[in-house]
Amino acid sequence: MTVSQLEAAIQSAREHQEARERAEAMLSIVELEKAEFIANTQKTIESAIEEASKQFEEQVASVCNQRDNAKKDAEAARTVARNTERLLQEWIEKAKADNEQRMRLEKSLSSLQDSQRDLIRTLETSRVAKDEKIKELEAQLAEAVKKAQQPAGVEVTAQAATVQQSAQGSYDEAAFANLALISASAELRQAHGEIVKVHKKLETRTKERDDLQKQVWEHQRRLVKYSTELEGSKRELSNLTAEFNSMKKRVQSTSTSAVEPISIDLTDDMPLVVSDLQQISSSAKRSAPGPSGSDACVAPNRNVNNRSAGESSATKRRRTEDSIRNEKSMEPSTETPPLSTTTQRLFARVSGTRALALDSSILERSPTPWRPFMGYVSKEILVALYGIEPGRPIRSLALGVCHHACRNVEICCTHQAPRVASGPSHESCRPAWYFPTDLHWGLPSSPGQPGVFFSTHPPRSRRTSRFFSLFRGSPGILPTHWLYLGEYTVAPDFDLLSAGEWRSLPSDTRENWVNALSTPALPSSCVGHNRQCWEMVVAKVIQRRKQENIVLGITEEDVRKALDSGEEQLVVLRLVPVTFNKDWYMELQAAASGELKKNPRQDKLFVPGWKATWEAKVDRSRQGRSIEYPDFTLQEAYTCTYKQRLAVPHDESCESSSEESGYGSQDPK
Repeated sequence: MTVSQLEAAIQSAREHQEARERAEAMLSIVELEKAEFIANTQKTIESAIEEASKQFEEQVASVCNQRDNAKKDAEAARTVARNTERLLQEWIEKAKADNEQRMRLEKSLSSLQDSQRDLIRTLETSRVAKDEKIKELEAQLAEAVKKAQQPAGVEVTAQAATVQQSAQGSYDEAAFANLALISASAELRQAHGEIVKVHKKLETRTKERDDLQKQVWEHQRRLVKYSTELEGSKRELSNLTAEFNSMKKRVQSTSTSAVEPISIDLTDDMPLVVSDLQQISSSAKRSAPGPSGSDACVAPNRNVNNRSAGESSATKRRRTEDSIRNEKSMEPSTETPPLSTTTQRLFARVSGTRALALDSSILERSPTPWRPFMGYVSKEILVALYGIEPGRPIRSLALGVCHHACRNVEICCTHQAPRVASGPSHESCRPAWYFPTDLHWGLPSSPGQPGVFFSTHPPRSRRTSRFFSLFRGSPGILPTHWLYLGEYTVAPDFDLLSAGEWRSLPSDTRENWVNALSTPALPSSCVGHNRQCWEMVVAKVIQRRKQENIVLGITEEDVRKALDSGEEQLVVLRLVPVTFNKDWYMELQAAASGELKKNPRQDKLFVPGWKATWEAKVDRSRQGRSIEYPDFTLQEAYTCTYKQRLAVPHDESCESSSEESGYGSQDPK
């Protein structure tokens, strides 16, 4: 090797050494810049976390304050409601005491009037006797005066003085009787004044009760509002907690994914080349701290904060909308009439119908506003004494099917009940209709009164002369008790229930009707005869096609929309009272009080003869026959059952001649 080659090698080694030193210096600079960048990034992340934590704590504190305020308001509302209920209970007790006092005063007034009449009668008799005695004494006095005008002795004068004294005593007794009569009249006027005061007090108590009831309703509305706000605050708090946890996870993932340390191993065996220097410089430029790098690291946190704020405002908006919707739902709509107006309209349809004149003994055992359950008897009494079970009507006849499917009325036979005095002599079994109050709004409230009920189609005018026993179900507290209202008939005319009246009915009544209209009627052995109902025909068609999951092609939402919009309307039918079975009503009340333990006609119970038994066997044998049904499509079935229920000409069997035979089940000829 020559000297020039050695010098070139030494020069190259020096250059490599200088390049290595420059690279190490640049690497140290990059390490310093990276350390500064990591420190700045960590500070930015910590400040962002601290700011987000402060915002979250503030929001949590505000939500907790709102929740505490809502709890306080709810507790205050509950306290007010309890106080109102206590005041209402005290008012009820006071009203009962006032009522008892009024009854005692009325009894004392009646006894005082009786004693006054007896006293007046006695005084009148005494006065007549005294008048006769006075006349006799006057006659004796006149005779004595005549004798005194003649020359008379001392005896005549003494006799005249005696007569005059007796007359004066009679006048004194008459004056005393008049004073007693005046005092009795004063006591009578005082008793009348006390009764008037009691009536005024009762009116005042009634007004106080109405005011308390309004306050209770207002507090209940506020309690529901506060409960809704409390639920919204809880949901908002849970949403904020979830957002904070997710944001914390994202921040932690961002901090762990920061710029990793650059490790470059420079050895003598691997010299640094120009491409390595370019790579180091480009990576240093990319990882250098600056506005763009800082923004890239902080922007995700800003987006998280913005998204959190957006979701929080959306949650608040939803909660506000829910509270407003809740308040609007409690306020009566301007388009829908209130329930009281609908009730007045329903009863206005029977304003011209005459009610029955009942005895005072019936009226004393009838329901009143202060005795709402008077006269109701339990289902167990009807089953034990008369074999009547309203919960299990005989649906093997088309009559029961039609009433159950089209009117939601239960029907049972009453052959063990006492006979109606004005009924036909050949009647051995008449129907009893049982109306549940949760489906029919407008039933008679007391015996002998007219009323209305709902149906899906009008009655057939050819079968409206027959009457039936009518029972009204008790409200929700006693669901298995029934009240006998009398013997009724259905008027041939009908009216339609408007959409506004439908919407103003109680929600339970509407939902029960929607459920009944969207569900097919129960199967019956009478399907296929000429007395079946269209509901049963369609149910059998669907059953034959093995499409049990399709319910007449109608859903609850379809029925609800059609009735709410007025596209479909229920029929309002009038209940006309005909007569009243007083014997049966008294028997039911005696059984309810425990005085009657056994049916007095137990030895005269209805026992089916050979003809009835044979007809029952024939009916059971017909259940297995194959019956030809109309080949309906689902759309045709839907049309025949609901959409055109009033327009489609029904078979005469619908209504099942219920008003003609009551409960007859003769086969068609």
